[in-house]
Amino acid sequence: MKSFKIGPDRTVRSKRGKIDIHRGNMQENDVAKQPALGRITVGYLLSVTAATTCIFGWALGRAILHRSEDGLLLPISGTLFVILTDCFTFPLLWLPAMLLSAVPCSLLFVITQRWQISNLIFYVIAGVSIGLVSALIVVHLTHNWSWYTDTPNSAPLDIWHEFLSISKLFGAAGAVAGSVFWLVAARLFRGN
Repeated sequence: MKSFKIGPDRTVRSKRGKIDIHRGNMQENDVAKQPALGRITVGYLLSVTAATTCIFGWALGRAILHRSEDGLLLPISGTLFVILTDCFTFPLLWLPAMLLSAVPCSLLFVITQRWQISNLIFYVIAGVSIGLVSALIVVHLTHNWSWYTDTPNSAPLDIWHEFLSISKLFGAAGAVAGSVFWLVAARLFRGN
């Protein structure tokens, strides 16, 4: 059984704080708040999901726009079938996103844990940085691929231009991911 101490000011003290017996409210003590490992894991998974949703939403919008330029929106059943089959690609985007961001996010967690950083702007900038590093990795891995949407005689882009073409999207997705992680877990970090 846990033991509590009743102080001279009629408050019950525990490891988490003190509770005023008469008022029934809890006040923080000097112990720094830390998010639980489960909250950090959920925050990481939700932030990767939010970033993947941004990238998937952009790609789905481009697919609909591409079909509408060719006049292929009708019949609507064909368009809905394409959208539905595109939805099955979400896990195929989510898993590499989770794997690509695991190491940078782990390093970021160690840094923020050490210095108790809970600033939203820091997490947004860190998310953008991780998104840009992920974009660079994706460009290097897929540089020589030919896509079905490429014109037959198009000149391939160099790595720098490919990176510039997707960096805005990955940077924005990283900013959303950093904001989501801050909202779920990182805002609980408090310095002493």
